[in-house]
Amino acid sequence: MATVGHVLSGTEAVRVKLASGEWRPARVAGVDPSLDVALLRIEGEPGRPVTPAPAMPRQGQAIAAVGAPNGWGFSLLAGIVSRYGEASGMFQTQPMMQIDAPATGGNSGGPVFNTRGEAVGMVSFGKGAFNQAVPIRRVLEMTDRIRRSAFASPAG
Repeated sequence: MATVGHVLSGTEAVRVKLASGEWRPARVAGVDPSLDVALLRIEGEPGRPVTPAPAMPRQGQAIAAVGAPNGWGFSLLAGIVSRYGEASGMFQTQPMMQIDAPATGGNSGGPVFNTRGEAVGMVSFGKGAFNQAVPIRRVLEMTDRIRRSAFASPAG
């Protein structure tokens, strides 16, 4: 499962709440700080994966972000793609998607979907009307890289 790295900062134990309401223990398989993407391994049977979109939505197209703002449980936030641009990460500039769905604390790491229910990104940062999402292709590239390095290491 992918999430953003900053939500794991300072945590010793990780638990993931599934859409069913079930809590499961997880462990951090790896983090890419340059894109703020982390990969978690959840104990038990894997859930249903999201379907990545074959193409990114155009500027102005509708999106929906799913999260748990301020601990209120799962909620759906509607918006549009405001623009595409770049954001400076830890070591390099990364492509980002600006969305106007009002992401607040608890939305970070949540998926962003197009109108067909396909994943187009992952909420990374939100403040007021300025909200960023990592494009899904970048998320998949980073999680694949983390997964390969985790399996290559003796501890992975």
